[in-house]
Amino acid sequence: AWRSGGQWMEWQVDIPESGLYQIGARFASWYLQGMPVERIFTIDGKVPFREMNAARFPYSKSRQVGGLGDEEYLFYLSQGKHTLRLEVQEGSLGSLFEIVRDVTLRMSTLSREVIKITGTNPDKNRDWRLEQNIPDLVPRLYGMVGELKQAVQVLYDYGAEQSSEQISTLEIAGAQLLDMAEHPETIPSRVKQFNDTESSLGLWMNTMSQQGLLLDYLIVKSPDVAWPKANVSFIGRTMAVA
Repeated sequence: AWRSGGQWMEWQVDIPESGLYQIGARFASWYLQGMPVERIFTIDGKVPFREMNAARFPYSKSRQVGGLGDEEYLFYLSQGKHTLRLEVQEGSLGSLFEIVRDVTLRMSTLSREVIKITGTNPDKNRDWRLEQNIPDLVPRLYGMVGELKQAVQVLYDYGAEQSSEQISTLEIAGAQLLDMAEHPETIPSRVKQFNDTESSLGLWMNTMSQQGLLLDYLIVKSPDVAWPKANVSFIGRTMAVA
């Protein structure tokens, strides 16, 4: 499974006759629970059309066979040899990473401001008056909550399932920040929880950036030929042309 940005796989194919073809694969997309992954697809070094900037492979617990992307796209291939490539890239998730990265940076800044006032081992019985001592404390927390809600919506738009662990991580973080915004007097005793939440979001971004995909073989076929069954393996082959 290749998963890091910039990594790619490439195939050389020999097309017997010029025409329109369907291109797909037998693959497993089960590394990010409840999440599809994307790849850039090129033919002879060029993206054939816009949708192939983010060819999507849906999540499943079992192997799948299907075309590249969300529709049954047709690709024109002239007779002769062609180079097909799939490359890892952030794709539609780029804006999501920016949102969550911004939240973690804001959390880090706020954590330092709190510790500067309370110290690392604050007296739980003391009223630290953080709302008076930290500018816009509560609005800043509500702002982070809003950003995480926006990130969750981006994931749903991307195709994430409601049960996805990637969704729940953001929702849990958002719920914790919301509770702190509603009860700011509890923040001094929850600094560790606050920092743990920040760390969990950092780990989340690292996990999400590793978009693993197991690809058994690529398929190039005529539109009138059915896709092979997912449970049938072409041993020793990386390409089926029909």
